Amino acid sequence: MRNKLKQNLILLPHCILTSFLNENLQRSNKELLEIMDILIDSETGILQLPCPHLISTIALKNQTLNNADTSTENMTSVSDSLPKLYQAILEPIVSQIEEYQRHGTRITGVIGVKGSPKCSLKLSLNKESIQFIKMLVTMLKEKGIIVPIADL
Repeated sequence: MRNKLKQNLILLPHCILTSFLNENLQRSNKELLEIMDILIDSETGILQLPCPHLISTIALKNQTLNNADTSTENMTSVSDSLPKLYQAILEPIVSQIEEYQRHGTRITGVIGVKGSPKCSLKLSLNKESIQFIKMLVTMLKEKGIIVPIADL
């Protein structure tokens, strides 16, 4: 039995491990086991990020419930508020990552979802739009935390 704490941590989007929620990213149990085996063999812990699509959906639903106006202008105001919402959700995650680092944990990377409008690192780093993973990487950089990034 190992007494050593995990010294590596990887940041995974919600749908990598919960792929049944995303029909475009359906993974077989075998593929999930392969991912988990790699992480276990490398003694890497997982920090599962919240789902930005779900966050956006909830925000839109709440906005609609609180305001019967479903005009394009109202929908735009929801989109305009997403950066603040994402930042509010990501701030405690960034603080948690800082705390992990203070205790000797190495952040081994941030994984994105290839082709995802909110979670692809390739899209996020090249487009100017409201993107969850782009915001996370930017917030980490602002704290001096530079991590490898890749899409899966």
